[in-house]
Amino acid sequence: MKKEYILFIDSGMGGLSTLSIAYKNLPTNYIYYADTKNAPYGNHSRKEIFKFVKKIVDDMKNRFNILVVVLACNTATTSAIEQLRKTFKAIKFIGTEPALKLAYNQGYKRILMVATPTTIKQKKYKHLESSLNVYIENLALKTFASSIEKFLLSKSIFAYFVMQKNIYQIAKKSRSSDCLILGCTHYVLARRQIKKIIKKPALDGNFGVFKQVCFWHAKTFSSKQTKSRVKFVISGNEKGSQEIYKKIFYEILAKV
Repeated sequence: MKKEYILFIDSGMGGLSTLSIAYKNLPTNYIYYADTKNAPYGNHSRKEIFKFVKKIVDDMKNRFNILVVVLACNTATTSAIEQLRKTFKAIKFIGTEPALKLAYNQGYKRILMVATPTTIKQKKYKHLESSLNVYIENLALKTFASSIEKFLLSKSIFAYFVMQKNIYQIAKKSRSSDCLILGCTHYVLARRQIKKIIKKPALDGNFGVFKQVCFWHAKTFSSKQTKSRVKFVISGNEKGSQEIYKKIFYEILAKV
């Protein structure tokens, strides 16, 4: 029997925060595709993002038996998931949505949603926002995701400065809020730095994604495993990038 896979897609390493939960709790075969060639998605149009992700899915399904695709990226989800579901009807697509409903259900009254500009301006997000009877303030950040990635990859002092500058911007905006939503999977990777400065709950949608992964894995996979395995594919094909991603992934995994 041909191996069955769950494909995780992100523009970089943000989705590793989502993959780590699934990898640790659901033994199966995973592929993690980091589209670093087109990163960050948050600075692209909806049409461009769909084109990028469609090409990834086409390429991967021609090489592997892909049954489930996880868009481990809020921006890719709001921009492309509906069109992808229409295009690839045999594949189950799981999106990553901001944890607004989670915050609402936990009783938070004043929510600061921190996300990329592309996520915040999409109709899918606007519909979710308007469906909840709660105060939501949006903060669109253009450089936060890329600075987090650059810092994790290179430990660059400049990237760290840009990352911290974004965090202080969040802190200033969050003064009247009782909860933060980390509306980009990259932001989850900076949770420790965020919590040092902002002493408020910071919620994300990763566990909701994991529940959907479990559901569709049970529905679509014919084989069961006792151990998780993951392949890394990097579109930018930088020298040594796969090994760097593996190293960072196992560091994240150790903290889950």
